[in-house]
Amino acid sequence: MSSFSNSSPLQSQFSSTLTTSLDNLPSSFTPSKSTKSDLEALTAINNDNEGKEGKEGSERQLLLLMLLAQLTASHSPSPRTYLVHVLSLYSRGILDSSCFTFLLDLNLITPEIHLKAIKGAPVSEIESLIGPTLPPSLVRASSSLSVETAPLSLSRYLREFHPLHLLSKGSFGSVYHCISLLSSTPYAVKIITLEVPINSDKRLQQVLRESRVMSVLGDNNVVRYYGSWLEPSWMKGEKASTREDMLAIEAAEESFDSESSGIGSSYINGMESLGLDDSFEDVWEESWKGVKQHDHNVGKSNAPLSTYSVNLYIQMELCTTTTLASFIGDRSTMKWSLDWLEDGIRVFLQICQGMEHVHSKGVIHRDLKPGNIFLGEDGLWKVGDFGLSKLLNVPGGGWGGGIHVKPDNEEMTGGVGTASYASPEQAGGGEYDWSSDVFSMGFILMELATQFNSSHERANMFSDLRNGKCPKEEGRLGDVWEVVAMCLQKREERPRVKEIYDRLGGGEVGLRRLLKEKDAKIKELEEEVTMLRAQLKVTGGEVRTEDGEEEDK
Repeated sequence: MSSFSNSSPLQSQFSSTLTTSLDNLPSSFTPSKSTKSDLEALTAINNDNEGKEGKEGSERQLLLLMLLAQLTASHSPSPRTYLVHVLSLYSRGILDSSCFTFLLDLNLITPEIHLKAIKGAPVSEIESLIGPTLPPSLVRASSSLSVETAPLSLSRYLREFHPLHLLSKGSFGSVYHCISLLSSTPYAVKIITLEVPINSDKRLQQVLRESRVMSVLGDNNVVRYYGSWLEPSWMKGEKASTREDMLAIEAAEESFDSESSGIGSSYINGMESLGLDDSFEDVWEESWKGVKQHDHNVGKSNAPLSTYSVNLYIQMELCTTTTLASFIGDRSTMKWSLDWLEDGIRVFLQICQGMEHVHSKGVIHRDLKPGNIFLGEDGLWKVGDFGLSKLLNVPGGGWGGGIHVKPDNEEMTGGVGTASYASPEQAGGGEYDWSSDVFSMGFILMELATQFNSSHERANMFSDLRNGKCPKEEGRLGDVWEVVAMCLQKREERPRVKEIYDRLGGGEVGLRRLLKEKDAKIKELEEEVTMLRAQLKVTGGEVRTEDGEEEDK
């Protein structure tokens, strides 16, 4: 008997017993007026209670059906999921047969199915009748109308995405390669879990900064942003957490196998293959005592007891697994040549285009380094990971009259970025602006144009550049070192990204330089052709054109 039926088992038993007792009285028995009155009163009270219970039960059932309809509508616009869960609740006795009247009113079942359900047909028979009435697209192959084939979840992440594998994991969050369940389109979804104090949302606002920054950006050389949302952490459930743990283990095993086979794709792996590591960064960390690095473990350190756990999801463009760090590591094993240099410059020019757009929107990246620059599926290099970025409220966007940020306590702890690429003003906690990113770009250009034979040599180069000692070269390499020196100047003397782009050949200046080089090459080839013709004449040979005809003398 359903808990939402028109009467409780106790009431039904009482009513049945009372009626039977009255029917079985001897015909000679004539109850007194008081006895008859008492029996009629008891019957009236019972019928009244049955009516109230029936009405309340019907209202509760209707409310449950409507809430279930709202929940399932967020999962699928089709009726399949709704029907599956109505049948499940009916089979468990939570809903009674009147729920099929509700389904009939919504035209989700036929009158024939409704009639059989009202008459108490088994659930399996009702399922078999409902299946053929749905369009083929709503009935999955080799699946019944069961809850297992149409699970419900309050989590948008679980409703809309299926994680395939872990792309990266850090103390600030994890990034997964996911497939959209609706469009089958691949995306990168970043998940940041944090503990938020109940009486303050400051920590939450800090984490939301990344999605706000990305929402104003839109360029081919910047990782594309699609959207973000918040969910209580419990919404993912134990099953999703187990799935993510499994992906993390698989990623760790792949990384171990890669390192064991000597095919490391990260920058550190690439440098280690030459005996180069990043241990020198510890030296910089030591030299910047008193400067607190950004706490990537947002919300997990010293968290007050009265907190709640929240997940921030950021849906982004899926790039390849290649970062600029791994690209530089791979290049370190190649032979240096002008073509090798030009290849590195072409990559850097794409970074310039991305950063010019970032700055035009009033954004400071604050953690620009090779590990935060990614190779897109379209073959373009893209600036990403805006976890430390700062978006200024500049009227009209951009940098207008030149705005500098005076860090407060929060900014001093969150504005340093990676030590080896951070500008002196960031490390010292002073004012900074777009030029701090330009400083980092100077080191990136240096690494794209230089090959190191040891970690000691690389550490010395970083140290020399910070102390103003920049190599002097001629030709194209000289152009590079000139730009590097410009980027590492004092803050007020550093060039805009557009000027860097033009200097290296990305603008009109570069095109003119390239045209001049081609003209010189053509002149050189013409002189060589003239010399060869003269040699042929001396030896008495005939000078012929490409099609074999003899040239006029």
